[in-house]
Amino acid sequence: SYYKLDVTNRQEIRTKAAKALRKKGMIPGVLYFSGEENVNISIEKSVLFHAMQSGQRIFEIDSGCLLIEADDDVAKVAIQNSANVMAKYSVNINTINCMIGVDEPPKEISCDIVIMNPPWGFQNSKADRPLLEYGFELQPKSMYVMHSARATHLEELGKSYGYENEIVFQSNFRLPPKYSHQSRKMGETEVKCWRFHKPGDAQIPDLED
Repeated sequence: SYYKLDVTNRQEIRTKAAKALRKKGMIPGVLYFSGEENVNISIEKSVLFHAMQSGQRIFEIDSGCLLIEADDDVAKVAIQNSANVMAKYSVNINTINCMIGVDEPPKEISCDIVIMNPPWGFQNSKADRPLLEYGFELQPKSMYVMHSARATHLEELGKSYGYENEIVFQSNFRLPPKYSHQSRKMGETEVKCWRFHKPGDAQIPDLED
């Protein structure tokens, strides 16, 4: 299965309107199109959460979509799901089975948006660095990163690549145990979604305004 991200055009873009949307469980956002005007949108918070937890690591969105996945089995599922989507919609989706940091990922690509949910480094220190560095090196207009709310290195790393950042959302996720060292049946972890952007391109209104 796959998630179809249903978005709604957003006419009101001021801080007051953005606050009202958040109270309704919506997240304000902006779609970028090369050579065209930006489109203000909103998306349900729960839908965006599910998309960020879909198991994919990096998405490139341009005239099509590039999915990069390290896990062999997950990559096979992504390929099948992509085929189903392309059979129904006019879109081009490519899936690459690649462990960034071990394998050589594609570099001669141009993308507007990168979305990633890298490993958080709880088991292996700095396991997220190859993915983060790869994403910044692509020089997208914006990069969304879902990571542990305790992460303190993201902002400095982004700054070293010339990016500023803002927080899209922060929440607690309930996750089933995946590794042997996790003893509880269901754990809770606090996460944040960062949006890294070029200087002066902040899009998320300050809630204090």
